[in-house]
Amino acid sequence: MQGVARTLGAIVAGAAVLVASTAAEAAIDNKDERKCIETIAKEGAKYVKARMAERSKCADKSNKQAGSCDTVKRDEKIAKADSKLRNALDKKCGDQSKLPLPDLSLQVLGFPGKCADPTGPPFTNDELEGCIVETHRDLADALLTAEHGANIVDPIPQLPATPADLGKCQKEIFKNGQKFLQTILKEVSKCRNALNSGKESGFDPVDCRDNPILTKPKEKIDKAETKLRDKITGKCSNDQIAALDICGGVATAAAAADCIVQTHLDAGDNPDQAAPADFIDIEYAQRALCGDNIANDPLAAVGKVGNFALGEFPEECDGNDDGDCPGQCGAPGSAFPCLCLDVPRLRVVEHEGGDLDNGWTGVSHDQASIVEGSGYTLDLYDCDGPGGPDTVCTVGPSCNLAPNGPCVSNANCPGVGNFCRKRPTTTGPHCNENVQQPCENQSQCPGASNFCRKTPASTPIGAAAGGVAVCNQNIWSEDIVGTHDVATGAGALRLRRDALTYFGGGVADQPCPVCGGFCNAPATTSSVGQRKRCTTDADCFGVPTVGQPGTCVTAQICSWGPNADQPCRPDPPFGGESVFFGTTSIDCLPGGGDISGGGLDIVTDKAVTGTASLLPSFTCTAPGFGSNACVAGSNTGATCGADSDCTGGGAGSCRGQCFCPTGPPTTPQAPNACNAACVGGANDALGCTAPSDCPGGFCHSGDCRLASTLVCVGGSSNTDPCTADSDCPGGTCGDFTSTQEGYCPAGPINGLCSLSEFRGCASEAECKPPMCTFCDPSETCVFRPKQCFVNSGITRVGTPGPVDRVTAAIFCIPGTGNPSIDVTGGFTGPGTSVQPMTLSVTGF
Repeated sequence: MQGVARTLGAIVAGAAVLVASTAAEAAIDNKDERKCIETIAKEGAKYVKARMAERSKCADKSNKQAGSCDTVKRDEKIAKADSKLRNALDKKCGDQSKLPLPDLSLQVLGFPGKCADPTGPPFTNDELEGCIVETHRDLADALLTAEHGANIVDPIPQLPATPADLGKCQKEIFKNGQKFLQTILKEVSKCRNALNSGKESGFDPVDCRDNPILTKPKEKIDKAETKLRDKITGKCSNDQIAALDICGGVATAAAAADCIVQTHLDAGDNPDQAAPADFIDIEYAQRALCGDNIANDPLAAVGKVGNFALGEFPEECDGNDDGDCPGQCGAPGSAFPCLCLDVPRLRVVEHEGGDLDNGWTGVSHDQASIVEGSGYTLDLYDCDGPGGPDTVCTVGPSCNLAPNGPCVSNANCPGVGNFCRKRPTTTGPHCNENVQQPCENQSQCPGASNFCRKTPASTPIGAAAGGVAVCNQNIWSEDIVGTHDVATGAGALRLRRDALTYFGGGVADQPCPVCGGFCNAPATTSSVGQRKRCTTDADCFGVPTVGQPGTCVTAQICSWGPNADQPCRPDPPFGGESVFFGTTSIDCLPGGGDISGGGLDIVTDKAVTGTASLLPSFTCTAPGFGSNACVAGSNTGATCGADSDCTGGGAGSCRGQCFCPTGPPTTPQAPNACNAACVGGANDALGCTAPSDCPGGFCHSGDCRLASTLVCVGGSSNTDPCTADSDCPGGTCGDFTSTQEGYCPAGPINGLCSLSEFRGCASEAECKPPMCTFCDPSETCVFRPKQCFVNSGITRVGTPGPVDRVTAAIFCIPGTGNPSIDVTGGFTGPGTSVQPMTLSVTGF
């Protein structure tokens, strides 16, 4: 199904529409937004410094003389630092009416990120202030405990006076620990700010502390670390350290230095995102990820698209933050990451190797563009599990009372005690404040804390041809509903999605932003082409870069688009690798405007594990196909006026010849793009132009047949049955063995590149560099009969299985409104999918 969007992209590219390249954008374009982030970091560091200084001085006084610290004055000074921090955030981040921030305000900057958000969106300035104060307080106090030990806690213990030499050692540890911490915060903040402004580029923000492109932060932090170690080991003896309570009681000065360095590095900026949140993570709104022990909403990981928000499911739990399902939280990388495992659910993981045929012209048949590991998660109801007496589950939002029909809201479920069962994990678009309120755009979800939330159905999918590159994004436009037998794997699902198409970056081998593997050019409006794909630095020779010349960025960050230089996930289910277009990620959205008018509406009424079939029944609008024709009898294809004209074989019926209703925008629709061929008689399957060419039979316009045997592709015996290449002088024995496929026995013959099958060709050179920059040098131009949908009806067959299964689907693809695209691709027209997948269930 995801191939529909890529197919459209290939056809758009084939139309050779010329457009300007899309800009690679800086991380944060708005100066006020950047100033807010910079203020959070700057004032947060000041607050930490003031709090730790006041508490440390108080502890030192008490160590000299018990009770000598005036804790009231200490707390007043800390409260003053608290107020200064809050006032600064009020000024730079608080009054949204004075800041030209986008609709989601602080959420656009990534908040709540590592902050708690107990009331849900929107994340307000009050919540921001509370988070910064509370998290910085807790981290600062933890560092003080490492530096001072138990004598830092309140109430301050009435201990005997500390000897002078121990006091000096204690002060050195605190003073240089603070210098080290402030150096970390200062240098990493400068690096983060440079990335946000676009002055630096080409590395993951989490690598600011240590990266090969921008070396100054590491040099200064390393210098401060060396000084800290020298001061501790030079001013403190092992005996003094043993007499103090440093880091819970280490025994030597070297061990104390190791501990202070590590604790301050971890609290300042720890690149390990699975570690507890640090100062930088919190201040720069490190995105929410499954595995950070915070059950949060990772919406900001994807972001805002047009007038809706594109994001993942809100986390129900995360590690030890599992109040809704103690001990039952799905681990990162599992089938149900950060979802409660005690809720009945089905996880569908789609695999490469499926078959996708789209459009009646046949130019986009045999697509295989599923990104390995993509898929979806579905809620299950009304069943007892694989071993229970009732194994057939209702899938997706459904009414609580029988017959448990699909629903969008409670209004669809009349009757006492009836309601619509619908969880936030539903795939369909809905308002964030009310899962039962469907939406298409922001305006349908009023309220400051509301927005229209949509779920991506795939990672961006790239296509390129004719010198034009496009990028496609599939988005669920409806809740997935249906049935699933958890014992056998049999089932039927209704799938509906919008296939959005964007003109890409103007680069043939990178129509979508890639996640790593690109040259480190500046993230500016002119640099998309310079940020070309690469695997080594040598691939970037001569490309103007940031930092070191000729650098190939291997960090997992987006190459261009609205999330340029932001972290991305390259592995399923969030990303996947394409042989020709690099690794795309759901975190790397394409830039520019959608050219599909809001997305093609692709409706699969039933994706089944059995047989899907569709008979022609609509009157075609293309010249020569407006009459009815016989279907399913021996005279299939013959013009008819009534069923009685279709007696051959005793099973014929008189029907329209097209498979899908033609609605606006309209373009001529035919059953296929095959040449006419004789049906029956001595010249069966041979080309014809008049009835006289077919003695004993008739001349059938647009003759498409089941490819039940191997046939010759090219040469003097083209389309003749064969068993080996030797049967086909000048051609090859082609793979048309599937009974679910059709081919044009009388042609036309298509030339397609052997690996890049979406690219047409007339010669070998068109399938090799330099004519095809993204083709493999080994590719050839293969000539074969055009594929088609069989006149007598389309059939696709799935296979049930409790773990591994194949679903089959037939659907209609609407026209785009662009005549060149629709005529070339055959839209409006049918599409089919045979998709292998792996299933996982939980909650039983």
